[in-house]
Amino acid sequence: MASNYHTYVLLNKPLIIDSPETVATFDGSVSNLKVAHLDSETIALVVTALATPSGDLFNSEKATNSQSTGKVYTSLFVRHWDAYVSENKNAIWYTTLKKPSKNLKTYVNSPLRNAFKGHSFAIESPVPPFGGAGDFDISKNGLVFVAKDPKINPANYTKTDLYYIPLKFTESQAPSPQLIKTGNLKGYSSNPVFSPDAKSVVFTRMKSMQYESDKPRLLVVPDITDLSNTQEFYETEDGEGGCKQALVLHEIQLRLL
Repeated sequence: MASNYHTYVLLNKPLIIDSPETVATFDGSVSNLKVAHLDSETIALVVTALATPSGDLFNSEKATNSQSTGKVYTSLFVRHWDAYVSENKNAIWYTTLKKPSKNLKTYVNSPLRNAFKGHSFAIESPVPPFGGAGDFDISKNGLVFVAKDPKINPANYTKTDLYYIPLKFTESQAPSPQLIKTGNLKGYSSNPVFSPDAKSVVFTRMKSMQYESDKPRLLVVPDITDLSNTQEFYETEDGEGGCKQALVLHEIQLRLL
């Protein structure tokens, strides 16, 4: 349940809809919630929300309103589809929930932390303006997500890369994102999904970094602890990829979900 200023995470027991329990409250508008069991007592909870230039959770109630309608732009990429580019960027946030026990009468959550804060390069995910829950996935082994290449001009290229953070979800500072390389495929990446055992990740990627309507190619990282091994389904000698994978992709992702 969210407003422009706060978000509440509610928990209901099956078949009991009249008494939801508030298990977490966040000081801002968050969305795209995903959870994963870390152990029998701990749940990883991940959401997406805007981050301020300092990396803190954006809250529109606390934001300073501009006293002028004038704007100064220093680059060409000032608007993407129906949204203007602002100083606040999409980010993925994480925390944990501890289940009630003999010594714990209710759920307890740790502080909400920005997985992108404090790193040597700036990235944004979900990818604006239409990115959402399909741009990332979580498991007990960490976080995978897609983001635009920070080294290229977003006005000219549609390239997005897949990154992995070996996150335990309890760190005060998330480890640095690791780039998953895909050889000659350098275009738009999307839809990363962990396997049920959390060991592998499948995702799609296009070949050209300037053509977002290219054919999506289906890839797998068989072992998420070994990012040097990325394999393509239906790979062909001419580098164009097999034609069957568009039909297979949807079925594989449904099975993993």
